[in-house]
Amino acid sequence: MLEPLRLERAYYLCAACGRGFWPRDQTLGFAAASLSPGLLQMVAQVGAMVSFEEGADLLATLAGVTLDAKHVERAAGALVAAIAEEEQRRVDDTNEDYSAFAILALRCTKLSGRLAAFWQRRTA
Repeated sequence: MLEPLRLERAYYLCAACGRGFWPRDQTLGFAAASLSPGLLQMVAQVGAMVSFEEGADLLATLAGVTLDAKHVERAAGALVAAIAEEEQRRVDDTNEDYSAFAILALRCTKLSGRLAAFWQRRTA
C-alpha cells in the first residue's frame, strides 16, 4: 500500500463575497468535485457494475481508496446527470430513439439494488 501523500496548495479568500478557492484545483480538475478525475473514472466503473456499497469495497480493496457507499452514490449520481445531459443533447441533435434512456434507467436501478423498492412504490 502506498504511503499517504500530503499536498499543500495556495488558498485565496475573496474579500468582496467571502468565498474561498484554490486556483490550482481548477487546473487539476478538482473544482467541481471532491474526487480527482482518475478516481471519478473508477467510481463510474464500479457504480455502473455493482451496488454502491460493493463499489466502495472494491475501491478500498483494489485502489486503497476509502469512500463510504453514500459518497460513491453521490459521485455516481452526478456522473449520471452529466451523462444524461450529454446524451439528451446528442439525441436532440440526431433525433435518435429515446428508448436507450429507458433501458439505461432500468439497468441503473437494477445494479444499484433499488429495483425491489421501485416495485413496492409502484404497486402502493
